[in-house]
Amino acid sequence: LTITFTVAGTYTVRLYLGGSSTCGSTFTETTICVNPTPTASFTVDNTIGCLPLNVATTNNSNSATCGTNTALWSVTYANPTACAPNSSAFTVTSGSLSSLAPVFQFSNPGNYTVQLIAIAPNNACSSIPFTQTVTVKSPPNVSIQVPATVCSGQNISLTQIVNNCYSTNPSPTYAWTINGGTPGSSSLANPGQILMNTAGTQTIMLSVTNECGTNTQSSNQVVNPLPTANAGVDIHMCSGDTRTIGSANVPGMTHSWVGLAGAPTSPLSVFNSTNISNPSVTLTNNSSSPITYTYEVTVTETSTGCSKKDQVDVTVYPLPTASISGATTICNGGNATLTFTGTPGATVAYTNGPSPTITLDAAGNATVNITGLTSSTTYTLTSVTSNATLPIPNCTKALSGNATITVRPVPSASI
Repeated sequence: LTITFTVAGTYTVRLYLGGSSTCGSTFTETTICVNPTPTASFTVDNTIGCLPLNVATTNNSNSATCGTNTALWSVTYANPTACAPNSSAFTVTSGSLSSLAPVFQFSNPGNYTVQLIAIAPNNACSSIPFTQTVTVKSPPNVSIQVPATVCSGQNISLTQIVNNCYSTNPSPTYAWTINGGTPGSSSLANPGQILMNTAGTQTIMLSVTNECGTNTQSSNQVVNPLPTANAGVDIHMCSGDTRTIGSANVPGMTHSWVGLAGAPTSPLSVFNSTNISNPSVTLTNNSSSPITYTYEVTVTETSTGCSKKDQVDVTVYPLPTASISGATTICNGGNATLTFTGTPGATVAYTNGPSPTITLDAAGNATVNITGLTSSTTYTLTSVTSNATLPIPNCTKALSGNATITVRPVPSASI
């Protein structure tokens, strides 16, 4: 005999035996309790919150007609944002996974699916699973990235990766601290260009805050010092001279020279070499005014790649000029005048004069009176030297001009 019960309740099943008029009959009976199929249901007091998150359950599953249903709880974990630590972490702080209404504590961020299956007495049947999802938030995950090394005076760009870890506030707050940098702090997520002027190992920190708290990460930024660049002191020189610029060589450094704004770089091999710290320059100036050339050296430290520039000005002064005139013919014992013209203030050296030199006036002129000359004489220029005030140099130029005064005898007459 197979009996199917479709309605929960308590049933009495009786079996009759016999039934003849002679012997009569008897029966036996049994009571059968038919429980309703369990229906699992529960609520939680927190579906989202910051870790550690305590969650109490309230079991709303239906009850058995006879006996007591039992509970089977389980928890599964998912972390789609990969917020660290990326692992399930929970404990049952009250009851157990077979208690009617346990209390959970969740310690790591992520989505926890709490499942309940209600089981009828004697494991007769069970409910379909019923679930609730609990989201556990945490302070942000923070990482920052800085260049391995930079040179003092360079700009760096700071980058960050922030996981807001299920925060319901999409905009956490940022607080940068950049030791040795300008600016030294920022409240922007991306602070832009930071000038690193202070050599050494500088600490860069980023604190990010959401409703669950603050996480701070730091990184060391190595700022290498700049080498010393010395193009030398400014030079004043005469046209055609050779001078040395730069400074003594320092081991571990390379030097690269350029002439700015058309400054001559002859010989080019010197300026194209990275091994010359103090090249020589030979410069000419055929104009009438001083010319200043600027040379720039870039000194690079080979171990760090850091470089620094320095400049030196070389002012080239034109050579002074002078000429002589006054060639004439005079009678024996007569007088003549030599005229000198040239660079104002210059000293002219010549031969056969009353004195070996003569200084030109502010207009660049001078005269020498020759008196009582009894023989023809050639006056030859040998050099001219400028008379300058330091730092302007006194420049000298060799000369070869001349003027001849021819002497004729005085004619005589007789009768």
